[in-house]
Amino acid sequence: MKVLCVLLLSLFAACAEVDPPYEVKINLDPASTPALLPQLTAGGKFDQRTSIFYKINGASPTSIAIVRVRRTAKKSDITVKLRGIHELSASVLASTTLDLEDIDFEYDAKLREPGEGKLSADIKIDHQDITFPTDGATVMSMLTPDQKELLAIGARRPIHKLSLTECPGTLADLYKNLPPPPGCDEATVEVWPFPDEPLYELSCNTETLEEARAGLEGVIASVGAVAAADQRGKTERSLALCQA
Repeated sequence: MKVLCVLLLSLFAACAEVDPPYEVKINLDPASTPALLPQLTAGGKFDQRTSIFYKINGASPTSIAIVRVRRTAKKSDITVKLRGIHELSASVLASTTLDLEDIDFEYDAKLREPGEGKLSADIKIDHQDITFPTDGATVMSMLTPDQKELLAIGARRPIHKLSLTECPGTLADLYKNLPPPPGCDEATVEVWPFPDEPLYELSCNTETLEEARAGLEGVIASVGAVAAADQRGKTERSLALCQA
């Protein structure tokens, strides 16, 4: 059990005991993985989703805020995420009015890197509208008050000094609801066709980190997959498109 107190997350006005789940990820070799996809994705549900990330103009150089829009054929969602919230100081969080129950916590862990990874906090709002414009001004106007407050906290700047610039979106193939390996609650394979090199990500959600790591290693070994040399995540590579 992990205790997140006023000292670490003073946005909650009182100590709160929470036990965030983990998302464990590994990028697979883009040269050899396409031939293995039928085995890796057997029994999964196929879908496609466009993800758009945003450059946060006016943010501090130490910003840990991320803004993302995702869209399928049926719905959209807008997420404000803080990645690495351990790095936030109590003084930055002291004036917030956010409630613990409004925020989802998760550890972003790499399969073959030690430790629990970075603790993230996000507020995701679903939208049935799949036609709204995705330019930065429109998306900023659609953020809820809580999302704007979380964005300001992560960007370390007042919300009125921030604006968003849309980065190029990526249409990814998703294979969800795969038979989970031991230790995993659910498993997913995602294929992101980035212009420089595609990303093949295998991930699982779990509350038992080491069991899930062993389970994913078992899946990789069973199909003869190998890890990619580039283990940058899809968020990092998507944001790099803004600089291209």
